Amino acid sequence: MLINMKYYITTIGAIFIALGIGILIGFNLDGDIMISEQQLEMVNKLEEKISEVKAQNETLSGTISGMEKQRADIEKYIEYSSEHVIKDRLAGKNIAIIQTTEDYFYPNTGAFLQKAGGGVPFELLLKDSLIKDLDVQAFNQEFGTSFATSADIVNHLCKTIFEEKNMVFANTLAQKGYVQINAGSMNLKNIDAVVIESGGTREDKEKMQLFDGNVIEYLKGKNVRVVGVERTDVEFSHVPFFKAAKISSVDNVNNILGEISLVMALDGKSGHFGEKETAEAILPQELN
Repeated sequence: MLINMKYYITTIGAIFIALGIGILIGFNLDGDIMISEQQLEMVNKLEEKISEVKAQNETLSGTISGMEKQRADIEKYIEYSSEHVIKDRLAGKNIAIIQTTEDYFYPNTGAFLQKAGGGVPFELLLKDSLIKDLDVQAFNQEFGTSFATSADIVNHLCKTIFEEKNMVFANTLAQKGYVQINAGSMNLKNIDAVVIESGGTREDKEKMQLFDGNVIEYLKGKNVRVVGVERTDVEFSHVPFFKAAKISSVDNVNNILGEISLVMALDGKSGHFGEKETAEAILPQELN
């Protein structure tokens, strides 16, 4: 539907250009300010075409508005009935959230997981400054560490949280402005799964590998279930990266269908769910 809209808009532009050229030619023929009958006929046909395209655009706009309203109504109904689908689905599960982008907000993920019965020990944001501003050598001198790269720091951060079961190093990074911690239950003893919230305004392979790549690799090595999520409106999708890393993904976590898919994925349904071309299905086939 969006492709048709672009086509019609382009067509209108082309018609106006053609109309202008035709009139200009008419005014310049032998210096005579007269337009031939043939040109007048062409102008009339162009005007008819413009009216036709305008009418088609109005029809398309009305159709799109109607479909958007219908979708909103359906999502509202699903939201009202979703409690039955997700009730206690994540009961007893402890699910951490790691956000690897500052380009987009994910304010509702934790609350929805809790609605499904899950526990959320913390939400951790890896900030851009961790890759842009951190001087590893200066950091080592200040804290008596011996990291060689920023990747070493990310890996050590994961190790202290998931193996040593403490947030000491995370708090150090937070004080320096490299991460942000939103505390939840802070139960680090048994973390069953991790949600990675991602997506960018542009492609940044270095950042994607440093944050998403290192975190996913570490967690998979510890047999922790990982699900990558993003919003429908991200300009650069990380789903292909998640696919290559062989973890499940949800590309529409900012709406109710995506939230349900996330709960199902954390409960054991594998796949790539959502609305984009990279998705395999809008929802897991079996919701029970």
